[in-house]
Amino acid sequence: MRNRRLKKTIVELNFFQSNITDEQTIRRQRYATRVYIILYALTVFGIGLFAAFSPQSINDVVYFPTNLQFNKLMRKYSTTIQCLCSKIGIAYETFVHVDVQFHQVCSSRFVQKTWIDSIMQQQYQQSNIRYHLAYFWQIIADFCHISNQTWIDIVINFGQSYILSPIALNEQVVQSQTKMALYNSISLAKTILKRDLLVIQRTTIENQFISGLTTNFYLGYLSNTSQSSHDPQMIPRIYNNCSCLNRHGCPHSVVINTNSNDSIPGMIADCYMTDATLRSTLECYYNSTCFSQLHQQLSVGIELLSGKANKYFLTNSTVQMLIDDIMIDDLNIKILFESFYQQCRPARCFYSYTKYFSLIYITMTIIGMFGPSAFILKLLVHFVVKFLSRDKNQEANTNERSLGMIMRLYQYLIKFFDYIRCLPTKVFQLLSTLNLFSTQQQDTETTDDIEQGRILTRSFILILILCSIIAGIYIVFPDQDHLITVESPSEQTYKNLYERYSSTLQCPCSQISVPYGTFLNLTFVLHQICSSTLVSSTWLEYLALFDPNDVPMWTKTDFSRDFRSYVETNIADAQQLFNSTQYINEHLPSQTLFRRENQYITDSFITKTRNDFARISKWVHVGNVASRLLTGVNMNFRVIFHNDGQVEAQDIRFSLANTITHLFYTTKGKCSCASQIRNCFLKTIIYSNGTQTLKFLQIFDELKIGCIPIVGFLRSEIDWWYNSTYIENIRTTYKLAIGFEPFPNIQPLNSSILTRFRGIEVTKLVDEMFIERIINENDQFDLFYKQCAPIACSYKIAKRRDMTVAFLLLITICSGLNQGLRLIMPLVGKFIFSLIRRQTNRNMFNLLDYGMFR
Repeated sequence: MRNRRLKKTIVELNFFQSNITDEQTIRRQRYATRVYIILYALTVFGIGLFAAFSPQSINDVVYFPTNLQFNKLMRKYSTTIQCLCSKIGIAYETFVHVDVQFHQVCSSRFVQKTWIDSIMQQQYQQSNIRYHLAYFWQIIADFCHISNQTWIDIVINFGQSYILSPIALNEQVVQSQTKMALYNSISLAKTILKRDLLVIQRTTIENQFISGLTTNFYLGYLSNTSQSSHDPQMIPRIYNNCSCLNRHGCPHSVVINTNSNDSIPGMIADCYMTDATLRSTLECYYNSTCFSQLHQQLSVGIELLSGKANKYFLTNSTVQMLIDDIMIDDLNIKILFESFYQQCRPARCFYSYTKYFSLIYITMTIIGMFGPSAFILKLLVHFVVKFLSRDKNQEANTNERSLGMIMRLYQYLIKFFDYIRCLPTKVFQLLSTLNLFSTQQQDTETTDDIEQGRILTRSFILILILCSIIAGIYIVFPDQDHLITVESPSEQTYKNLYERYSSTLQCPCSQISVPYGTFLNLTFVLHQICSSTLVSSTWLEYLALFDPNDVPMWTKTDFSRDFRSYVETNIADAQQLFNSTQYINEHLPSQTLFRRENQYITDSFITKTRNDFARISKWVHVGNVASRLLTGVNMNFRVIFHNDGQVEAQDIRFSLANTITHLFYTTKGKCSCASQIRNCFLKTIIYSNGTQTLKFLQIFDELKIGCIPIVGFLRSEIDWWYNSTYIENIRTTYKLAIGFEPFPNIQPLNSSILTRFRGIEVTKLVDEMFIERIINENDQFDLFYKQCAPIACSYKIAKRRDMTVAFLLLITICSGLNQGLRLIMPLVGKFIFSLIRRQTNRNMFNLLDYGMFR
């Protein structure tokens, strides 16, 4: 029964009822109702579908976000979010904790004073390796102390440096930037430590300083009776046909004593104890058998090193490997992002996003279009129904049906033009009598009610039109921000976008940190001496063939000693550090900013590299000169035996030559190596036959012999490097002195090559690191772009709304205005009309009172 009623209700549903009640008209009205319902459903579905796929650009702000809120926003809106920090710079020490574990040897008994003293208390012969073990462990203990102090300096410098960013960074960027900053600090410290150690090794070897362990020189008398001096002199030691004058030393395996051939695994002996220690390993101190063999009387109760305790180093790692890594075996970095964020404390975060399928937006759009859609469809369907259901009876009874289509069309046109001609009159009559606020039955309405309803209707239409115009102007004409995203843009696309949208363009990099070496190229062009035959290994090895005991004292100098390898090592280490330094940027910088930052970075790097080199060179010079170390070339001291058995190293005073000829020479006083070491020099003479006579080929005024080789080298002039006569005289003299080896093909420098160093001393060349020029190819934005590889580029544009969107929005607003005004106008009108009525009654009452009074 209920289903029948429902079916009947649906079948009889009619939205187009009229006064005509014939069955055919009602049937057509019901068909029109069904068509209307179908069209209305399709219209609502289409409007909802359009609203669902319409992008909504939303700008939002969050005030004082917590750490959790920030992380959530960063994950969702990483490309557009910006949170301004309350502090631009945040010290690393406030949110980073670093724990270090050095090699186990630094916490072992072997580096303690008691162990070193116990070895020294054993009475060993100087030729026994055990005699040197105390110094071996003293050097390792010093290395551990230096490493620990270096680490303390790293932590202090790193902790006091800042992570600089005006905006809050996400946790990944903070982690990456912090680790890179720490690793760069460690790498810098490693580079400086290796460089300083290298300088000490090279200058010690090149100046032939004497070791108190007599491992590189021993005191004796020269067998050459032609020498003018009969005082004992320092004579270089020979190991396996290798002289300690060799600039590379003479490393050789260690045996227990000279009478035994039992070598100690990993232990290396050399001319200097420091070099021997660096080349050795600690593997013997991991093995109980080897340890007992090496320390027979001290092997009881000693805890050896454990191979399982090492996390990075191996048991056969050399001491050089250990010190190169500052003895660090393990590193634990703990980064507290919450502490970083608490110091950043952004007051607000701005972000924007594009939203689709917003349920609220879809619902509001459909509701807003509900009334207008129903009204328009109803009129349309009503017009169609009326057109199709025109009076068939009149058409059937007329005798003009046979006139045909032409006459019928003519009649329609006449009716249409008549309708157009009468349209203004009909509109005026309609507006004059239109009453949208009739609330009573027509037969009970008074004239005043009808008039008031018409006044409210006219006011309603006027207000609705004015509000619709204002809303239309506001919707159509003002520009709106639209967020546009381009996925994986090419470099050219990025450049085009930057030219047009530079103020709003943001391109997050897929790789946050990029090493400088991947997109920057610094080329150091050194003075040609660094690649010439004068400093070639062949020439230096040839010079090592000289027997210093057979060369006259005045010719004992090696003019090829220079800082070439030190300079190249310094530059290589600095470039390696620079190339590994990370350029950290979450977003792709503009090409102009990129160039400016890189120019500043490279300039700072070049200046720092020069300053570091000059500083260390000066320290080495001061240490070598002020310490008055004895040198094996016997130039700054001589040994004197007194009758009471005392041995004294006396100062040498040089006679300063005034005039030197093949027949005689004159002097102009003397200088002391003790008090005038920086200005006390001998003239360099090349003899024709290697004897100390006045038969010489040439006097080298440019090449000076100092009390120690480094002083003479630094104060020598460089112009003779270009003189072919000098080189030929050197060739002739050295070939006579070393006849059993072919003379290397050394050539003078090419004077046609442009240089900024002429007529100067070597010290100036050293201070400038032998650098002629630096080629800085900092315009490598394309290489950086490939490394950055932006995920997407987003930018905002201001443009007017799409006309379709604007039209639908205007309809929605007008529909809302219509509904609102229909509710407000009756209330406002009732209130106003009541005031008017009250005022009219009061005036009428006053007028009656006035008439009665008269």
